[in-house]
Amino acid sequence: MAANVLQNHNQNPYTTHTKHIVMFTADGHNLKLLMGMSPVALRVMIFLANRLNANGYACASLEEIAKELHSSKSYVNKGLLELDKWYFITKKKRSEYWLKPEVFRPIELRV
Repeated sequence: MAANVLQNHNQNPYTTHTKHIVMFTADGHNLKLLMGMSPVALRVMIFLANRLNANGYACASLEEIAKELHSSKSYVNKGLLELDKWYFITKKKRSEYWLKPEVFRPIELRV
């Protein structure tokens, strides 16, 4: 016990920590659209949702997505184009995508 107290003496036990999580909030029309999407579009959407930051956009290059999904860049690009067609993502800048907040929403929790 004494060793634990000395080891953690620089940490305030009463401070709050902020945790970033992504919440899936699709319902109704958006859920029906997601259910009809191709497997590559769903895989890309999940990958981007995993990269979603607190500002509501995800950063990932075509090469990063393709490498992570073990797919070709043209296959991943097909998924990105499908997501864009149905307004689930919108390009912000190069390798940055806004995600539709009605489907995936960033949340900051204090614990």
